[in-house]
Amino acid sequence: MWGWLQCIPSWYWWDGDNDCSDGSDEDTQLCYNYTCPADRWKCGDGSMCILSWYWCDGDNDCIDCSD
Repeated sequence: MWGWLQCIPSWYWWDGDNDCSDGSDEDTQLCYNYTCPADRWKCGDGSMCILSWYWCDGDNDCIDCSD
């Protein structure tokens, strides 16, 4: 009955990987209005929250390369 219900850890939200079968964990509209947790940095386009230590680490972790 609840086969459609899928729970994932919050650190999988907006991480650039489609972890939910419907892609809802990567919904950029939801993320745009979302405030990242204290240990995360929000990418410039609002599409993802990345771990703070990934910001300015020399690797492009954000889809828009704003980090």
